[in-house]
Amino acid sequence: MNDQKKALELISGQTEINSRDEIEGQNARIARYSKAKRHADQLRQYIEEHASEYQDKQKNELVGITEKLCACGNYLLFHHYFTIGKVRLAKAHFCKKHLVCPLCAIRRGAKGVRVHLEAFLYLRTQNPALTASLVTLTVKNGPDLLERFEHLQTGIKKANKRMRNARHRKKCPGEFAKFLGYVGSYEVKKGRNSKLWHPHCHMIVLHDQPLNQEKLSEEWREIMGDSFVVDISPLQNPENPAADFCEVFKYALKFSSMAPAELLEAYFILAGKRLIFSGGLFRGVEIPEDLTDDLPEDLPYIELMYRYTEAGYSLTEFKRIEK
Repeated sequence: MNDQKKALELISGQTEINSRDEIEGQNARIARYSKAKRHADQLRQYIEEHASEYQDKQKNELVGITEKLCACGNYLLFHHYFTIGKVRLAKAHFCKKHLVCPLCAIRRGAKGVRVHLEAFLYLRTQNPALTASLVTLTVKNGPDLLERFEHLQTGIKKANKRMRNARHRKKCPGEFAKFLGYVGSYEVKKGRNSKLWHPHCHMIVLHDQPLNQEKLSEEWREIMGDSFVVDISPLQNPENPAADFCEVFKYALKFSSMAPAELLEAYFILAGKRLIFSGGLFRGVEIPEDLTDDLPEDLPYIELMYRYTEAGYSLTEFKRIEK
């Protein structure tokens, strides 16, 4: 804490921008990252204790996962660009096993929010009538996760086909035909009592015509055969939709917050599957592989080095860098 106070003193007074607020936001982010890294360590410990219970192929894969989790996020190097009041993650080592690593899941989710939000804001300048809604599509629970997941994927592909047909002026009435674009993430749960798997998806949907939830439910039942529960909600803040995009992408993180045994069960079933998907106007918007931030050029900054211990991340080094 003393180091953080010294860093704050170094930053304060450099600019009219309120650097104190920026550092307080940084402290909240560091606390979130510390919690995520701690959960990753707990999973690593669980694997080390229970690896013998898995088959040889899975056991070998788990050895690699523990090595990656052990090295992931041991240090985080931030740049505080005090002249513009921004803090950016400049360097870190990430395992990129976002299905099992909460820290990598957070970073990947943040990158996904940024690129899709930027795309939406641009598209809205091209079409002022364009709006967005939060849409949830569900599937009936079942004991076989892979079968239920693929059933849900198939339903989304059929809905996407209706959207494409409408875009190419083929006769295709219905609510899905109103979808001009979407980005979504799958959420995977297992019932505590039923022990049945419940995959479903949450989406940001772009449209320029009102969506009808009752009609969408009927159409989803027609597509799926066994599922009809859907939900449509307006954005909480249409003029500043960042929180709504975070709402969708946060569900991709919940995979890594399940109980260790269920998480690994789901991991071996869904590894390699795309848990974030998009189509229409969002087609081609890709989440960057690099989990660090884009950095401004030719600006002075304060370099902040955080290292992880069992107590969480702590600021261990800081210095001013002139350009």
